[in-house]
Amino acid sequence: MQTKNATRAKSLFNALLCLSFNDLRFTQTKINSTLIHKQKPKRRKQK
Repeated sequence: MQTKNATRAKSLFNALLCLSFNDLRFTQTKINSTLIHKQKPKRRKQK
């Protein structure tokens, strides 16, 4: 029953990939909001 284990491993890998992707996206938005929040007080001069 190697194919059953293979499909199980694949689904597990996909689930991990999905989780890590969502976590990455969440972290990205968190970092972006933090950066925006930090940049708000002092506005950068446009060249």
